[in-house]
Amino acid sequence: MKPLPAVAAFCATILYHAVLTSAQKDFSVGEQGDVRVQCAITKSTSKPDLENLFLQIDAPDTYSWVAVGMGTAMKNAEIYMIYQNGQGNVTLSTRNGRDHIMPLYAERRNVNIVSGSGVIDGRMKANIRCDDCGSFLGAGKHSSWVSAWSRGVSLESSNPSAVIPKHDGKTLLQLDLEQAQVSSDADPFSWSGRPANGDGVKVLDDASGRYRSMRLAHGIIMTIVFVLLYPTGALLIPLFNKWYLHSISQLVSYALMWVAFGLGLTYAKHEGLFLQQPHTKLGLSVVLLLSIQPILGWLHHRYVTKHQVRGWVSKIHTWYGRTLMLLGIINGGLGLQLVGDPAGERTGAWVVAYSVVAGLASLAYITALVYRRLRKPSRRKHRTSDAVQQPQDFELRFDASDPKWLRNSAHNQ
Repeated sequence: MKPLPAVAAFCATILYHAVLTSAQKDFSVGEQGDVRVQCAITKSTSKPDLENLFLQIDAPDTYSWVAVGMGTAMKNAEIYMIYQNGQGNVTLSTRNGRDHIMPLYAERRNVNIVSGSGVIDGRMKANIRCDDCGSFLGAGKHSSWVSAWSRGVSLESSNPSAVIPKHDGKTLLQLDLEQAQVSSDADPFSWSGRPANGDGVKVLDDASGRYRSMRLAHGIIMTIVFVLLYPTGALLIPLFNKWYLHSISQLVSYALMWVAFGLGLTYAKHEGLFLQQPHTKLGLSVVLLLSIQPILGWLHHRYVTKHQVRGWVSKIHTWYGRTLMLLGIINGGLGLQLVGDPAGERTGAWVVAYSVVAGLASLAYITALVYRRLRKPSRRKHRTSDAVQQPQDFELRFDASDPKWLRNSAHNQ
């Protein structure tokens, strides 16, 4: 993929997006629309076949990094990323997108930082120039772009291959490349004109906050279901011997599980994660396998009602459910691997917290089962001893006129 279509497409964005005046050519992205982008595509007057691209990214220094790139998603996108170098300037890192993992640095010799870049008044600014990038309109009028960002501590690195934290949000755009052209060799960042109109950019997806809420809701609901509700519901029969309490609680948990699954599926498809990570693969397997658990529960109840004793279907229902509960708890830990930064600082904290809660819940579940096992023989023994020790009250009655009584009486005499 050539760098020109990538930068050109992004340049087109500024000519449409947001309220512009005749002297402006910028648009905003970011958490609060506080990341500004400005660009122009200039055609050389001396060499008409050469086209130079100028891109300016201007963001608060509260961002760890900011990036824009050409592509329908992070995967395979041609990315232009900036972050602070710790010396009052910014680092430009040209990268290739790689699905839902950190994009890798890819050197592009014709892309450089130019004068006017740096960290000024609490904002990091990068003026980027791409020389002799070639013709881009031949590739088509429309182009897809993605912008992404991450708030947090400054990277303070001059290494273009620096490890970066996971993005906090992103925006998908569709651009009209014809709107990005200007005819000048002058510095485009001081240029006062712009194309005739700002039409040509369509925001395909600017709902990063909504998708992050989906991810959070998915994690919270699944944790409650597998760590709390399923184990608690499983204990209602052995502890209280009330099958209907068990059935109702597990059906409620089952319904919540599907709600959380729908949220997770929507988020995973949006992020390109579905069936691309161990968490999504194991999660899908656990949910599908749990689909037959209500049927096994019904067969178990029917068997016990008919025979008044637990049978083979009861053991399958019990141990099948326990196995899937355990796999669900493990998968929750795998899901946390998708949250946080590559260095593992935030991820490690979440994993520790989740492990503590899941461990305590598992310990409580096992303790309840052991207590029930130990209590059952003692209750049987108590009932048996009561039956032996308590005398039976009865009254001996006989009829002296009964012939059998007379014969027995005579025999005993």
